Amino acid sequence: AIKAALEGFANGDGVEQTHAGRYRMLIISGHRPRMDFNFLLQTILSSHGAREWVRINPHLEEARAEGGLGLMVLALLHATRVSQCNRVLSELFSLSKVLGDMARGSLGVKQGCIA
Repeated sequence: AIKAALEGFANGDGVEQTHAGRYRMLIISGHRPRMDFNFLLQTILSSHGAREWVRINPHLEEARAEGGLGLMVLALLHATRVSQCNRVLSELFSLSKVLGDMARGSLGVKQGCIA
């Protein structure tokens, strides 16, 4: 991680690159706040989420922060849909087993009625 932070200093003489490298060093050293997953989830619910991202990382443009928030929302919606599909498939397999047992008569079912 330190090597990546130092690349900000080595990639050029530009002031912006020097500031970005210094910023990365401050994060690594713990002197600047870091964006963690819980913070990112909280900003999705905030009406000023992109501004919070820019406040934490001043080298991030607000338009990019908005794009990042949009990607997080899409990823969470996708994960939710996948978990819902898994739950439905699990219930279908359980139902299929119960129906198979009923068809074989192993559940005490007599001619369409449960005993």
